[in-house]
Amino acid sequence: MLLSAVSKLLASLLASSLVGIVLVLTLTQTVLNSHYLEQKLQTTNSYQRLSVALSDQLSKGIKGVSPDQAKVVFAHILTPQVLQSKITGGLDQAQAYYQGDGPAPTIDLTDLATQAQAAGIPVPADSSIRKPITLGGSQKTDSHATPIATIWWTSVLSTLLCAAGLILVCRRRGKWTALPNVLIASGVLLGIMALLLEIGAHLVSDGAHFSSGSNAFSALGRDLGVLIAKDMAIRLGLWALAAGVFGIGMRVWMKRTTGTRPSTTPPQLSINTKQTPLIR
Repeated sequence: MLLSAVSKLLASLLASSLVGIVLVLTLTQTVLNSHYLEQKLQTTNSYQRLSVALSDQLSKGIKGVSPDQAKVVFAHILTPQVLQSKITGGLDQAQAYYQGDGPAPTIDLTDLATQAQAAGIPVPADSSIRKPITLGGSQKTDSHATPIATIWWTSVLSTLLCAAGLILVCRRRGKWTALPNVLIASGVLLGIMALLLEIGAHLVSDGAHFSSGSNAFSALGRDLGVLIAKDMAIRLGLWALAAGVFGIGMRVWMKRTTGTRPSTTPPQLSINTKQTPLIR
């Protein structure tokens, strides 16, 4: 009875650890990967849309210059190519930061403010392009571990310990069904997460409507978030399918193996001790 309870506990912990590993792998391949984000930004035409939105936003409130004139100048300075170069550098810094190999990422637009000043546009002192934009918080010291790295090593260590403990318990009990059950449970959990992401993406895509003229940044964030959420749902769904199929396959194989195992007890020969009476 005690071994059965320990087996269930270790199986639950192992399934959770496996899900944690899959989540970390998915995050490092998507939202924490600079090349992935650059590709999605290009897919959603984000650089062009940001150029228009930023030019429109910065041209408001400029004193001494008409908004239309300021918008033309900013559009000439904040080209999609310039924004792509700036954002790409920031994304590369962000990836290094979350991997523990660099300081907090920044996007420096101060040179663009200098160009606007030279073109006759008095940029306000409190403008967002007057100082570098820091992404992700304060500077990180060498002893500070990023959350993603902590989750990764915690999941890996927990997986190894729980797997070793579960194998020992299964061997002691003589029952190995807990191992495929772990894969099936992991597949179910990942499948639920994938379904929630897909449903959430559809709800946001169908329910959140923004005017590109009045709220361009929100519309851009919605399109980018929906695209990434759908892609992550597909990735988690494939992991869930693989874990479920492999787990069910192991269960079927174990059932057939134990069901067709030949008996080691030799057959008993029945001897008829009853004597047949002689017919005279």
